[in-house]
Amino acid sequence: MLGFRPHRVSSRTFSSRPHVRNFSTTEAPVEGTPFQSSPPETKVTTLPNGLTFASVSSRGTLSSLNVFVGSGSRNETPDNFGTTFFLKSMGFKSTKNRSSLRVVREFEVLGANYTVTAGREHLLYSAEVPADQFALALDLLADVISQPKFSSWEVRDEVANVAQLSEAVTSDARSMLYELLHQEAFRHQGLGNALYAPSYNLDNITPEVLNDFVSKNFTAKNIVVLGVGALGSNWINDVSSKFPQEGSKPSTRPSVYTGGQAIVPSGASTHFALGFEGASISSSDFFALGTLQALLGGAPRHSKNAFLGGQSSRLYSSLIEKTDWVEDVSAFNFNYSDSGIFGVAAVANRGKVAELVEKITGQLKQVKTSVSSDELQRAKNIFKASLLFSTEKKHSLAEFVGSRILSSQKISLPSEVAKGIASVTDKDVVNVAKKVFSSKPTLVALGDVYGIPSIEQIQKSLS
Repeated sequence: MLGFRPHRVSSRTFSSRPHVRNFSTTEAPVEGTPFQSSPPETKVTTLPNGLTFASVSSRGTLSSLNVFVGSGSRNETPDNFGTTFFLKSMGFKSTKNRSSLRVVREFEVLGANYTVTAGREHLLYSAEVPADQFALALDLLADVISQPKFSSWEVRDEVANVAQLSEAVTSDARSMLYELLHQEAFRHQGLGNALYAPSYNLDNITPEVLNDFVSKNFTAKNIVVLGVGALGSNWINDVSSKFPQEGSKPSTRPSVYTGGQAIVPSGASTHFALGFEGASISSSDFFALGTLQALLGGAPRHSKNAFLGGQSSRLYSSLIEKTDWVEDVSAFNFNYSDSGIFGVAAVANRGKVAELVEKITGQLKQVKTSVSSDELQRAKNIFKASLLFSTEKKHSLAEFVGSRILSSQKISLPSEVAKGIASVTDKDVVNVAKKVFSSKPTLVALGDVYGIPSIEQIQKSLS
């Protein structure tokens, strides 16, 4: 059974974890999360060359170092498709100062949990270490990012691993459903570029291609260094010279939502997604749309996850409880710097796709008319709780904060963002539903697709 989860404001990412240690039993909650009411101290410092440093203080024995590069798969071109995914896989290979073995050993000596995640809009290099090792980890991570070697033999050897990782994405129905959703929604450009490395382009990703992408995107004005935890008072001065010192922020073409469809017959069951033009991170519709997602909710058949809306949500009560052939249904909400996708994904048994679409569109049409006060309050509570708890850990908090600094040069903590949820009204939710569901649909279906309605039929049913 395939489980769909609503997505937070950041893009879906693939991560590389060469070495992981679990500190969850000893780490104190981050200040400003639901367990600590006092807000943490925050600071943003932009150097004259454009390099940005930010800090979020918190208690605990661990510190988290995070380096954001404000470029992802949306910045790729046909000549270098897959470069971001490849860079993620090459994240802790040899630098000009250290061999890959030395990089790994030094991180291990620090007791670090280190990782690289690759998204549509950024690359994130992270290391979580005991607080007294923060300065050493910062020096090591700066070397990894600023001085990659990309030796021909390491790149050549990594091709097989990248191919295997990409195949894992393309062979997973859930991952491909969302990949095709983005590709069709943005007509295979920008946010519609694949997150994984397409097999046909792997041989074209050479050390020269990787170095070219890094030189254009790993620039001072395109990097944010974020520390979370107990940080030293001079941590910025200690390492600022070790990161890229020049270079402008690369231009990014706006991604224009177009809608579209991808129908792929295969398998016995149906994996289905119906998307619409959503909201960007900074959109005035952000809070209302997040509330709408929580209101629609949904969950796998045997789940009681409250953050998905649980058994009281509209999608769960109308599709899971009242049928025996829907295995999973959930509202999704992808928010990016300049656009978004909102909609519903589901898994159903063979021969039910037409009825599945009818039931989903019925719920979407219904929410355009009215929302009860009880439903609204429950949805707002779920949205707020989901936002706060999903950023409880330092790494998740860092991704939330860092993505916003990249777009606005300002720190926005989850607790501050959550305050905006309180002002959402029933009229706001109804109006945003009308707005979103009037856009051209993006229709994606995998598996048994016989009898699936056309986009025109779906639009008519929603009118």
